[in-house]
Amino acid sequence: MSGSMDFGVASHTSLSDSPVAHPSLFPLSGYCWWPVVLSVRETGITLLYDDASGVTRCPPYRRGNPGRSGAGAVLRAPDNTVLFRSREGLGSATNNVAEYRALNLGLETALNNGFRNVRVQGDSQLVCKQVQGEWATRHPKMAELCGQAHELMSQFDSCDIQHVPREFNSEADAQASRATNLAEGEYQEDIAGRGYGRRGY
Repeated sequence: MSGSMDFGVASHTSLSDSPVAHPSLFPLSGYCWWPVVLSVRETGITLLYDDASGVTRCPPYRRGNPGRSGAGAVLRAPDNTVLFRSREGLGSATNNVAEYRALNLGLETALNNGFRNVRVQGDSQLVCKQVQGEWATRHPKMAELCGQAHELMSQFDSCDIQHVPREFNSEADAQASRATNLAEGEYQEDIAGRGYGRRGY
């Protein structure tokens, strides 16, 4: 199987409204995408996440901190096939807060689509080390978001997080950059298999 698919796009304004994926939502005509998801639920997926933060609202759109921000996440099968891409507009946020929001976005996307075993990869050493418990989390907002990440991670059968160089995280970064154009709280998800993966939100 190749590492790319066509994508349908679903959009809504709250992750809490996101339904758990179910085969009945994905008609099995044409390319049969759903078995791809079923086949990796036990073997596990890779979750990549990133933020785009500090974009000013007016030309020349310089970066500041805080500034207009977005979160992005990508879910990949073991053969590197992209299964889901998700992104959320964050409004004004610092880069570290946006990075945590991106991590939690990816974890929620994985849970909402029924995945049980996840390997998380991000290019923020700070977030990875704090989630791993190796570095202290002193900022109140970051401590809150770190706690949310731990709560989400505890819902998987297995879930670990590791730091990767930025050059290996370009697709999640691209989703985060797209998210800076979304309104605060607006969420979009791309589903593999255009025509078979659109959700009825």
